[in-house]
Amino acid sequence: SFLLLRLSLLLRLSFLLLRLVGAHLSRADLSGALLAAADLKGATMHRALFDRATMPRADLSEASLSRASFKHAALTESCFAKSEVTSCDFSGANLAFADLSSANLRNSNFDGADLKGASFSTANLQGATFTGAMNVETADFSTFLGNPIGLDRARLRAG
Repeated sequence: SFLLLRLSLLLRLSFLLLRLVGAHLSRADLSGALLAAADLKGATMHRALFDRATMPRADLSEASLSRASFKHAALTESCFAKSEVTSCDFSGANLAFADLSSANLRNSNFDGADLKGASFSTANLQGATFTGAMNVETADFSTFLGNPIGLDRARLRAG
């Protein structure tokens, strides 16, 4: 389904099992929204705001998310696999058990994020920052690309 929601103001809304596959949500403001198990596969969400959103088990795979903000968002078990997630802000986000494998995370900010059990396998981490990120040693950083900032390679689990 193709849905155009440009420049939307959708504050504090609740959408359970929302299906917006391939949607255009660029510049949408979904700050504080409840998007549990939302299906946003292949969606375009440039500069969208998801700050403090609750998005457990959301599917954002193969999505285009340049410059989107997920500050302090709850993204447990969410999937960003094979997504373009460049210059995004995940500072303070809960990414426990999230799948970011094969994603382009170039220049994204994970400062202070909880990475417990998250997968960054084969992800492009060039210029991504991880200063103060938590539970880094439990995340999968096998065969990642680039030179991320703030990761102690000695503490990383590879696979």
